[in-house]
Amino acid sequence: MEFWEYLDKVGMMHVGQGRFHPLHVEYVHIGVTLSFIQDVFTEAVLSHPRLKMERKIALVRALSKVIWIQNDLFAKWYVRDGDEFEEERLVPEIEPEGYLHGKKILQDRSESGSDIEESATAAGSCPFKSLSTQENGDADTVRSSIKKMSLNEKNGVSVAPSTIPQTADSSA
Repeated sequence: MEFWEYLDKVGMMHVGQGRFHPLHVEYVHIGVTLSFIQDVFTEAVLSHPRLKMERKIALVRALSKVIWIQNDLFAKWYVRDGDEFEEERLVPEIEPEGYLHGKKILQDRSESGSDIEESATAAGSCPFKSLSTQENGDADTVRSSIKKMSLNEKNGVSVAPSTIPQTADSSA
């Protein structure tokens, strides 16, 4: 349940709430970004040479569901339908940036990067963290990372996402 609460908090942050420095991203741009992400992942999964079609279909369906749930959680914070019932609406509790249910989930900037990565891996982090792309959104980098991960799975090699070699151009 914490994962879904985190996704909801991501939606809250993009409307300028719950941050020291408010972030305001228009809903139309959120939709475009989510559709681009879905398109890249769908193409990468469907063009994978070694996955069976049933597995490809299952992965595409699962990723699509997560993306659409994220879209709904964004819409929750952007859409103001029903403002006439504002006095009846519950006001959500807005926690400080980096906290979820009073528990600190983000480390201070003063800590080293490896400490942050280790704590994020231990506490559970984004499963797509290792699939970082170049600044221009190069889909080939994503495809090659997915391919490396699946080849390691097939060969029985358990590799943490942070140990998968990145291309020289990509930076996360």
